[in-house]
This record gives sequence, structure tokens and C-alpha cells, in this order.
Amino acid sequence: MSDDSLKQRIFDSLNQFALGELDLESLIDSIKLNASALEKMPYALIQEMDDVESHLTMARDLEEEGCEMETEIEELILVLQSCLK
Repeated sequence: MSDDSLKQRIFDSLNQFALGELDLESLIDSIKLNASALEKMPYALIQEMDDVESHLTMARDLEEEGCEMETEIEELILVLQSCLK
């Protein structure tokens, strides 16, 4: 699958999440699956996407424990979107 198709899948997941059609766990899974298959993106961008996925996972875990995270999920999504452009 081409990098463009993989990026589109991540964008689609982000849009579904924003519309409330996808939960955070499914968004994280989509990012993990599709970002790990990217081949032609610079390593620094792939690493940044991995960092965002890790922060989203941490946010999910903290949310489950009733805690808040300093970085908002929306900010992480903006970082991810900028990586994909």
C-alpha cells in the first residue's frame, strides 16, 4: 500500500474521531497500524508520529484513571496532522 493511502487512512481516522464516530482506542490502533507501514516519510516525522501515538496512549490511560494530562488530545491531533502533510 502506498504511503499516500496510509496517510489517508490516518486522516480518515482522525476525522471519524473528531465526529465522535471512532473512540480513542480505535484511533490509537489506526495510527499504530498505518504509521508503522509508512516507508517513504523522513524518519524524524515517523518518530514524531510514534511520539504522538505514545502520548495518546498515555492520555487514554490517564483518562481511564480519572486523571488529566497536560497536553490535550486536540493538540496531539494537530501535531499528527502536520506530520502527515
